[in-house]
Amino acid sequence: MRNIFLNRFYSVILVIFISFLCSSVAFFSGVATAATSMIQQVQDHKKLVVGVALFEPWVMQDAKSQWHGYDIDVAVRLAEDLGVSVDFKLLPVDQLINGLEAKEFDIIISGMTISTPRNLKINFTIPYSNSGIQLLANKKLSTGLTGVESLTGVESFNQTSVVLGTIRGSLAESVVNQLFPQAKKVLFNNEPEAVEAVKSGKVYGLLAATPFPEYQMARFPDDFSMPLPRRLLRTSEAFGVRKQDPDSLNVLNNWILQKLEDGWLQDRHDYWFTSQQWRTRIQ
Repeated sequence: MRNIFLNRFYSVILVIFISFLCSSVAFFSGVATAATSMIQQVQDHKKLVVGVALFEPWVMQDAKSQWHGYDIDVAVRLAEDLGVSVDFKLLPVDQLINGLEAKEFDIIISGMTISTPRNLKINFTIPYSNSGIQLLANKKLSTGLTGVESLTGVESFNQTSVVLGTIRGSLAESVVNQLFPQAKKVLFNNEPEAVEAVKSGKVYGLLAATPFPEYQMARFPDDFSMPLPRRLLRTSEAFGVRKQDPDSLNVLNNWILQKLEDGWLQDRHDYWFTSQQWRTRIQ
């Protein structure tokens, strides 16, 4: 009788142990799967899919839909160094973070400025570029208004009679609200639409990331001006990756550090941000 009881007892213990073992294997397998880094998945699939938004000179397309820009060069070089191909997923700037979270692509490389609200949703690498926010103004409107002093400073634009524009979802959207609370605001979906609004006088000025305002003023000196003596904000741009992926952050941070140290990023930055040589490539 005792042997039967012991046999049953040991059988129950064996069943419990086997169940626990199977559960543990399943649990840790799930953890391992969930913890697979983006970089590892990219190498497994032999392809890096990059989320981008159009913004000169970061990301552009020519008449044949070929990709050009600083971020395009960066993404292509990153993919080459990882030993994979690269594809681009085009979205409006205000949809990039949602697209990354939804795993529509692997990484954001699109001149995205580091900010706390964004950082609460995604992780950023170390900066690979630095720029800022500047004001591109309608030249006629910025030289003076009837009954209003000449628009030469921030306070001059912070008036209820002034209409300022910016790109929807960009950092400049929050800047215009902070620095110009009295001014009326208009949000645009893309650069051409915003530039045309400034040129036509629909808005007095456009807040945008440098060097876009400088480029537009150089191209159309009779239409635009930059009345403010300095940038409204200095910014740092970084790659965006999903949360809980330390391995990918480590690889990407070290890649950026290497490209900063060997001068490659500076060379590409100088080409796209301090010259106009590239413009013939996108016409």
